[in-house]
Amino acid sequence: MTATRNDALIELDELSSELCPRHRTTKNAVELEPDAPERMRRVWEALGDSEATARLRVLRREESRAALERVFSDWAAEPRSLTAWNAKGDTKAYFDVLPARYRLVLARSDEVVITDETGTTDDPPVLVMRKTVSPIVTECASYVPWLIWELLRTVTVSRRSRYNRHSEIRGERVLCGLYPQMERLAEGVYWMAMPELLRTDVVPQSRSPIFYRTLGDYFRWVLGLSEDEIRFAWAPEEAMVFVISPPGPWDLWKQTPEGFRRFHPTDGVGKVQENAWEAVGRVGDVFLWLHLRKRSKELLVRFDPRKEDDVRAIVGQYELKIKDVQPMHEDYAKYGW
Repeated sequence: MTATRNDALIELDELSSELCPRHRTTKNAVELEPDAPERMRRVWEALGDSEATARLRVLRREESRAALERVFSDWAAEPRSLTAWNAKGDTKAYFDVLPARYRLVLARSDEVVITDETGTTDDPPVLVMRKTVSPIVTECASYVPWLIWELLRTVTVSRRSRYNRHSEIRGERVLCGLYPQMERLAEGVYWMAMPELLRTDVVPQSRSPIFYRTLGDYFRWVLGLSEDEIRFAWAPEEAMVFVISPPGPWDLWKQTPEGFRRFHPTDGVGKVQENAWEAVGRVGDVFLWLHLRKRSKELLVRFDPRKEDDVRAIVGQYELKIKDVQPMHEDYAKYGW
């Protein structure tokens, strides 16, 4: 790899630590075969096996075969799988359709993801073999972009929003030479475009997520946007939610609460949604994201779950009533928060 790419590898490792603080303290070396694809080998030398990368830790080829033997043994117990792959009750037919040189990179619920390392490429294509549907299909043209996409989405599973590509909002390019399009929008806030998905049997929920180090980083970035930009901001996908009814002094159809910025949101096709108001603001040191649809009496209040007691106090201060609570899943802070 060139010096620029070496810098990008260091940047990727640092980004992994920024998003998952235990990455640096739990990291162990990963050694692949000397003839492993160059870019694959170098990226794992930089990342290592850690709490952040564990789900995607790369296997050596002999480990891959042993792991696939276990997977295929389970598949062979299902008649639909035997029919799909013309198997006779053992694992031979499954292995027969694999590339001459392969590596297991991820086992999902009903499919396995492998690389095809048969050729001389330093960044092999990523293939998917499905339990009950043949043939093998290509998911991504190159392993390293696929890995980075999966890794960053894994460690930010509870810290994401959606980037509206109809906006003019741009940032500083990062991971140049390693990843096709990723930008730093502000300190601790990034967006990335999904690598080209070559399989046609799945439709991803989001091809351009925003992800962030902390929810506070995201709120600060949103509050720093211009009037033209803020309407393209979307609420965090994961936050604790209070349903307030009636909205009382926080009725966004009547006024903008003190300390908030109010706007009509813009949808994924660039159309302003005039049937809803959103407002983002801060009460003391607590960030809040408000949402109220037209003619609705239920105000949604999103916030950091660690601030629940503070938000309850704020709600009481404004004499508002909590109708319902939508908590976050228990392991929301697994990788960081």
